[in-house]
Amino acid sequence: MDQYNTQSIRNVALVAHSGAGKTSLAEALYYVTGKASRLGRVEEHNTISDYDPDEHERGMSINLAAVACEWHGTKINVIDTPGYADFVGEVISGLNASDAAAVLVDATAGIEVGTEIVWKLASDLDCPRLLIVSRVDRDNADTDSVVDDLRERFGANVAPIQVPIGNGPGFRGVVDLLDGKARVFGDDGSSTDEAPDDIADIVEEAREQLVEAVASTDDDLLEQYLEGEELQRTDLERALRAGIADGSIFPVLFTAATDLKGVHEAIEALATLAPSPAERLENMLNGNAPPIDGPVVAQVFKTLADPFVGKVSMFRLFAGQIDGDAQLVDQRTGETERLANIQFATGKEGSPARQMAAGDIAFVTKLDGVTTGDNLTAN
Repeated sequence: MDQYNTQSIRNVALVAHSGAGKTSLAEALYYVTGKASRLGRVEEHNTISDYDPDEHERGMSINLAAVACEWHGTKINVIDTPGYADFVGEVISGLNASDAAAVLVDATAGIEVGTEIVWKLASDLDCPRLLIVSRVDRDNADTDSVVDDLRERFGANVAPIQVPIGNGPGFRGVVDLLDGKARVFGDDGSSTDEAPDDIADIVEEAREQLVEAVASTDDDLLEQYLEGEELQRTDLERALRAGIADGSIFPVLFTAATDLKGVHEAIEALATLAPSPAERLENMLNGNAPPIDGPVVAQVFKTLADPFVGKVSMFRLFAGQIDGDAQLVDQRTGETERLANIQFATGKEGSPARQMAAGDIAFVTKLDGVTTGDNLTAN
């Protein structure tokens, strides 16, 4: 795995009601990066993030799992979390380790109890959010109704950045509202085309709503908008990114992960629009964040037992930089712990972390005296 600096890292938790397609999306995001030779499926028990035999037996996620994806110079740590209410602690841990939450909403079911729960958890943690309407290719999918419900429940700052082309089994593409171009799905990804004439009015109205919402967060863009100037994609992306980071905009995307529809567009949006760890820390601490390149500070957010290697501790490095191993002090116990053979996580697998920048996520084994929530520092 390539080395990434803090500005090139994104940590995104997938959260939703059970069965909304989080694990399928995590699998698809990993697959489109070219890291997997085949697309795993939940029903075949061969996905990257659901690897525990109990998960296979129950057909649902029980533990959170990190999946490291690389996309055009950006590393995206996708954290797949369980949707079933009994495992809400995993969702909280995943959100605490993330800089943004991608909230999935099933296009056939709309907002469900679990949607409300994860939205409140993310809101309480002041976590930036993106909305992904999933399973758009299923029978009875109704994206218009889902978007209306999202706006009614979560506010007018819910802003679609795409318009789906087709619904249900006819879902064949999206119109990107940042440039007005259609992305038509194909076997080898998406091709760019003009927006279909039959939805031209819908696209125009949706783009107008998006531009107005985005421009209202930036004084310069608002002035340009009020003067009738055409806003450029780069300016809209910059303002949209800032609006996501401060919680003033919740963009909406559309996917059908099991058929890889909208997945390229989703990972591009996560890489382009989700905040970096440094940006997230600055927003959380109102510009008073400690230097991200300062003394080492890490936090363990998940511990689990592996039958082959023993105790596994997943941690996030909040500040500083470490190599493949480190000696850090557990602030709870006062003991010095050696972190040997640090690994970047992709499900249950790992790749050696020759160097780890602030904001990144990894795991280490055999920290027997360390538990979830412990802070590890240089001294």
